Amino acid sequence: METTISREYVLECLKGSLIPEHTKECEARLQHINKTANYGIMLAEIAMNKMIQQDLRQLSLLLLKNKIKQNWNDGANEPSEQEKATIKDVITPGLSDPISKIRTAIAMCIGKIGVYEWPEKWPSLLTNLIQCLDQTVNKDKNLFNGSMKCLEILCDPRELDESQIQHIIVVLFPVFITLLKSDNIEYSIQLKIINIFKNIVIQILMNQSRTLTKVLAPVIPVWMEQFGRLLNRRVSGPHDKFINEQFTIQTGVIECLSQFISNYPKKMASYMISMITPIWTLFVDYYPLYERSEIWVDGVIPVATDEGVTRIDSLIASISEFIMYAIGPKSTKKIFEAHLGAVIKQSLLYIQMTYELTDLWIDEPSQFLEQEDESNYHPRVSLVLLLKDISDQFKGKGLKLVWEAVYEQLGTAAKMGAEKGWRLREAALNVLGSLSEEFIKAGDKKYFDFSMLMRDILSTDFNYSLDDDYAKILQSRSLTVASRFSTAVDASLGLPYLRRAVEILQSPSTDDTFSIKLDSLRALSYFAQGNNVNLVKEYAPSILQSTCALMNVIQDDCITIVISTLKSICRSDRELAPRYEPLITPALLSTWVKYSNDPELVEDIKDMFQLLCSSASVYPGILERSLPTFCTVLENFDKPLYIGIMESAVDMISVLIKGYKVDNVDPGIVSHIFRPLVDMLCCEKLQTDNGVLKAGMNALTVIVHRASPLLFNWVHPTNGQTSVACLLHIFEKHVSNTNEFIAMYAPPIAELMLVKMSDQIRPLLPALLSLVIKVLAISKVPSFKQSLVMIFARLFILHTNDVLDYLAKLELSNILNVDDPNIKNNNNNGLTFVMNEWLKHTDDIQSKLNINISTIALSHILASGDRRLGTIFIDGTMLVPKEFEGKTRSQAKIAQSAVSSAIKWTKVPLIHKITKMLTDQYKDELQAKKEAEEDIQNLNAKKLAKQAGINLKDHSGQQDEEEEEEEEIDYEDEDDEFNVDDDFEEADDYLDLDDVDYGYPDYEDDDEDFEFDPISKEDPLYDIDLINYIKDVFIRLSTSNPTVFNEIQPILATNFQA
Repeated sequence: METTISREYVLECLKGSLIPEHTKECEARLQHINKTANYGIMLAEIAMNKMIQQDLRQLSLLLLKNKIKQNWNDGANEPSEQEKATIKDVITPGLSDPISKIRTAIAMCIGKIGVYEWPEKWPSLLTNLIQCLDQTVNKDKNLFNGSMKCLEILCDPRELDESQIQHIIVVLFPVFITLLKSDNIEYSIQLKIINIFKNIVIQILMNQSRTLTKVLAPVIPVWMEQFGRLLNRRVSGPHDKFINEQFTIQTGVIECLSQFISNYPKKMASYMISMITPIWTLFVDYYPLYERSEIWVDGVIPVATDEGVTRIDSLIASISEFIMYAIGPKSTKKIFEAHLGAVIKQSLLYIQMTYELTDLWIDEPSQFLEQEDESNYHPRVSLVLLLKDISDQFKGKGLKLVWEAVYEQLGTAAKMGAEKGWRLREAALNVLGSLSEEFIKAGDKKYFDFSMLMRDILSTDFNYSLDDDYAKILQSRSLTVASRFSTAVDASLGLPYLRRAVEILQSPSTDDTFSIKLDSLRALSYFAQGNNVNLVKEYAPSILQSTCALMNVIQDDCITIVISTLKSICRSDRELAPRYEPLITPALLSTWVKYSNDPELVEDIKDMFQLLCSSASVYPGILERSLPTFCTVLENFDKPLYIGIMESAVDMISVLIKGYKVDNVDPGIVSHIFRPLVDMLCCEKLQTDNGVLKAGMNALTVIVHRASPLLFNWVHPTNGQTSVACLLHIFEKHVSNTNEFIAMYAPPIAELMLVKMSDQIRPLLPALLSLVIKVLAISKVPSFKQSLVMIFARLFILHTNDVLDYLAKLELSNILNVDDPNIKNNNNNGLTFVMNEWLKHTDDIQSKLNINISTIALSHILASGDRRLGTIFIDGTMLVPKEFEGKTRSQAKIAQSAVSSAIKWTKVPLIHKITKMLTDQYKDELQAKKEAEEDIQNLNAKKLAKQAGINLKDHSGQQDEEEEEEEEIDYEDEDDEFNVDDDFEEADDYLDLDDVDYGYPDYEDDDEDFEFDPISKEDPLYDIDLINYIKDVFIRLSTSNPTVFNEIQPILATNFQA
């Protein structure tokens, strides 16, 4: 390769890359010369040559930016210092280029260089850029804008360290304040300044940097002064040329204030109080403009905006978020409390459906659902959440005012007539439905009469013909509200709405009926609860038939609603699922085939299959209808076409076989499922697909549990291995996976083999146990350790004395190559090692079955009377060295984890620790039993009270809402009084063992992910009464082994009460 290249050659490559037939060739040539000396200089010179066409200049700057990003600070491949200096000298004047896109590209290059070099290697960069912002010296508008863009790139806090951010606060922020005070600064510049300030503040608050909060505190007052000025500014009207830019600036300001008040409510209280008035005034003043531009649109305000520029909807959403934060702390909460009614009424106006939402409801129901999602940053969504928060923060007073505002708006809408007032009515009903849970919890007639709502208010929406879109929307909303309140009124009041929902669902499906059908489905889901269950049963056949038919024509997110309704209806009557399974299963399969790459939708389908499979009478029909589809995928596990959906297909198979509880399992399951599962889990191609591995091991566990008799004599048709050999091979392969969050799915396979295939596996136990001990010795994740220990626990229950003998005679040095002094010196035999690991992490045993197994196994060990147990000492309590004193226990563990040899433990007799574990479990079981009994008593009391018409909440008499004394919750931070001349004090960090980095960044120890346990409730040990079991263990021990019993008597006296 040449050591240098010519500018002409680079220019030729750039030109060729823009010609389609030469693009690949020229891009390859450019890539080839990327690391050639002076390549960056050539790109810079081409970019600065105004005689060259613009697209070539832009392309050269794009390539230069990529080179800076990849090689500028890359050791072996980075340009020489001379080349770097030349590039900076060449491109810096380009900040004044007359072409905006060129200026922006140059600013991005300089900003990226600044991240690497400023301030150490390029100390003058910030100073030079600031000088370009001085309008008394610099009269070049292009240079001013280019420098500002460069500062925007340079000040990205994600790319800066603390010292750089500190420099920006001290040196640049005062310059920004001066610019904001000027009356002739363009809106685009103001927006950049606000964004830089906001992003840096957010970064400081996220990192909780004590140093930076000290630096930031003194500048807060001057920024608050400018914030107030910006918030008091108003657009001149809907035809204002920069209307959206002004909205965006004010949105940025309010978002900054929200960050401050949410993180430092007490310290920022005085500033927030002064900001409430201008923000509230904005909220009120901008409604006419919002109504004109977003609700009854007349097209006067531009919808399309430049990048980084938002519209009025974002401003209103930011105000909503600010109010939500402001009603928490006492100091600002009191201000809003006095004007709560006005806040609620104003919010109701903004909750009206916009023209865009209306169009989506009519034409794109899936997108409408997406817009209505609670995670959406939209006024309608955020303000409903605000009203919920108000009802929570202000309790009864908040709910009372919400109802009064809703009722008033319903009246206003009625006076205006349906065609003009329907949006006001829909907004009021939307709020009523969204807060239905809160109103129902408060009680009927507490704030309004639920029966009156059903009988007099909602019913009026069904007087309109569905020819008009607004009539469909109102009926949809009323159906939803009626369904939610139907659980709290007499069933007869909900019946007309239930019938109407069914009628809509049964009507012919056309593009303009999908939304109203979806709302009818949502209503039916609520009707299938509470008082209406018996009513729903009558219509269930029609509902299920129409719902399944709708599933075949509906798309995307809408299917989630369809499946949710299916689940609700089937749960309302257990006879429905088996009766209509032949109808439901094909619809589910068809949907899965279409959307098998959509994880959320696949999970919904899986849930529905689980519901179907909970009924034994769906078998074997459901297998005949569904397994061919899923097995086709499984049998082609190595085909690229199916790899993306393999995990989902295997999960579905697990669900189907899990519910197949018959004595004579179809042999086809072994040939069509077991063999391909074995081949898949042994396939090297899939060893990096963690989702498939987890699903495959789960499914294998289910198959072994359900079809073990068929596996006794099974032999692999290709390699001749027995089923036991195949299973042990899979166990060995995956239990040794370096990713322990995958490896933890292997132990249940071995555990099941011990239970279901004990005779076949018995000769292979020594090799199996040696492997488990090897993995246990090097494992780090506590939950994985416990899954391995469960294998020993099962064996202790089945063969207590044999396992004790084996482990006691097993010398670790014969099987372990672990250079760990703790293992070599203290746990020199298998029994001591296993018991130490087991009892050190018993808190990590979570499931009921595993707790039972562990407890029963420990009881067997204690009851064995083996004299060797009395000679074993294991780890008791972790000792905290002096250097870790003052830290929490978890902090000490984390600090010591870097040096394992530093961890010290007390030593206690094994028998004592087993006794303590058993007595602790006994107390836990007693407490759980007591709480369960109390829950049942409370539930029965509520049922009796409901039958008697008594509201337990108000048994002492109802107070007027105005006189209720609500408990004040101090949301203020608890640190010292704040002074802007002092510093912010962030919250303390609390560390826990969960924060330890085990070296697996892509996975979390997620209990929900590892809950799958197909044998739990069918295992005889699942329903063991541990209270009586543990009690009996000690009673028997007192007579069978008085010596041991007398030794543990002090522990029993302290911790155990028979």
